Amino acid sequence: MRSCGPTSSATTEEPNPVDAPAEQVRARSLPAEFTAAMDEDLNLAGAMAVVHATLKALNVALTKAARAAARGPTPTCAPRWSTSP
Repeated sequence: MRSCGPTSSATTEEPNPVDAPAEQVRARSLPAEFTAAMDEDLNLAGAMAVVHATLKALNVALTKAARAAARGPTPTCAPRWSTSP
């Protein structure tokens, strides 16, 4: 008989940056592309493109996390179906 190992409910996930306290968010540096665009004679179009790309990546990550949470924990192995009586 095949045995699936015990499932572990403890995971080593990185903290969600969305839930970070404000002082931790302020301590993060701006993307290099953003600061380069702003330093380039106030290139607002380039800076806003970086903001848009960053927000899009954040939205994709949040959507994936929400879908994964809705599915629940992933089993460690598939069930084994028996056709014999």
